This record gives sequence, structure tokens and C-alpha cells, in this order.
Amino acid sequence: MYEHAVGRSDKDKVKELRDLVKCENPRVANAKKKSGFGPSYSYRDSVMFECDPGYVMRGSEVITCGEESTWSPKPTCEKITEGGCGAPKITHGVVIPAKSVYNRGESVQINCSPSCTFPDGTEEMTVTCQGGGTWSSSQNCACGPQSSGFTPDINYGRVIDGQKPSYSVGDFITIECYAGYTLHGEARIQYIGENQWVPGVPTCQLMAVAVVVFLAAFWVYKKFFSQNGSYAVDESCKETCILKTNIPAEMEETA
Repeated sequence: MYEHAVGRSDKDKVKELRDLVKCENPRVANAKKKSGFGPSYSYRDSVMFECDPGYVMRGSEVITCGEESTWSPKPTCEKITEGGCGAPKITHGVVIPAKSVYNRGESVQINCSPSCTFPDGTEEMTVTCQGGGTWSSSQNCACGPQSSGFTPDINYGRVIDGQKPSYSVGDFITIECYAGYTLHGEARIQYIGENQWVPGVPTCQLMAVAVVVFLAAFWVYKKFFSQNGSYAVDESCKETCILKTNIPAEMEETA
């Protein structure tokens, strides 16, 4: 329809079509809009419909405004017979087997999404079509937060903010290392479920300067005792006893 838009980049083409294409306010008999409310509609705008009680949808519930200023596809809502039921509407769950219409006496299984349950705590339920669009039960699945049972292990470090017995998705904690250790990674991390944190849990590593100081102190200690004196321990003493000390001559003169 709009040949002059061909050859342009996809982004430019979409922008031009949105300026040129206008679709009328869509309507589906025996249905109402579920989303996509607006005073006007242009290229690639979408509207979702749901059938009125007692009717079942044939075709896609979502329609889109196309290049020809027309909506597609074109669903219809058909009246449910006295002996049938439309698919049960379940929040946070799926129906097995999935069909648009079920006969009286036909049963389906409803499975809740992960971390979701029915009010009684179960994760699945079987319901039966009683005819006239009525099911034996119409409960929805309720979802709770995904939790972790423990704080991540941090060797030579600790959590200084946000620590609690368990964590929900979106919780933050802040970590710091003990003196002499440096943090490798982000100090503030977020819980994303299934015992996973982003960015990853940081580590605490011994600072290079601390290693140097330790080695220097050990070298001085070893040098002093190897050159200036020695000691022995009497096994019969309950406490450590210095029995023999070789004192350098210059120290004896001073004494």
C-alpha cells in the first residue's frame, strides 16, 4: 500500500506507517476490551478482547492494526451450549488439557505456576464442567515470594545491612570484609530467587600489604632469636619456663 516506505530502515518505515495508518475503534460481538483502550489506533497497535459470560472465543483474543488500516485476525464469540463450558479462567495457572470448549461432565486439571498455590496450599486441582458455562470450582492461584533459607557464606567477611533469616526476590544485602582483607566484587547484591544473587557473592582476600607486614615481622623475629639468643622449655613445668638464654656480650656489659 505504501510503496514509498520500502527501502527505508525498519525503524523509519514503522515511524512513517504509524503516521499514515489509522484503524477504526475495533469491536467484537458479545465481547469487551480487556486491554488496549485508546481514543485512536495506529500501525501495530494491539487490543485484547474477552468474551461475555456464556460465550467462548474462537480465534485469537489479541488483534493488531495492520498496514491496510484493518484489524487482524478477526475472532468471534460463540454462545456456549447448555451442556458445555468455556475454558476456566485461572490467574497464575494453566489448564490441562487446554481447549476453548468442554462438554458437561468433562474434567480438567489446573496447575499453579511456580511459587503459587491454591488457598488450601495445594498446587493443582481437578475441576469438572457442570454445563451452562459453570465449573465445579473457580479458585485462583495465589503467589508468594520466592525465599532463600540462608545468608550466603562470606569467608573473612560479614553482612552489615539487610541480613534476615530468609530473603524474598528483590531483597538487598551489603557485605564488608574483616580488617586486613579486601573485597573482590560488589558490596551490595540483590536476591533473584533459587539461592542466586546478582552480582555474584563477593569474596574477601588477604590484602597484599598485610602479607608483606606479616613476612617482615616473621623475618625480624627469626633473625633476632637466631643471632641474639635461644631458649628451651622444661617439660616438667606446668607453665613455659625459660631455662637458658644466651645473652650477647654487649648486653651483659650494659647490665
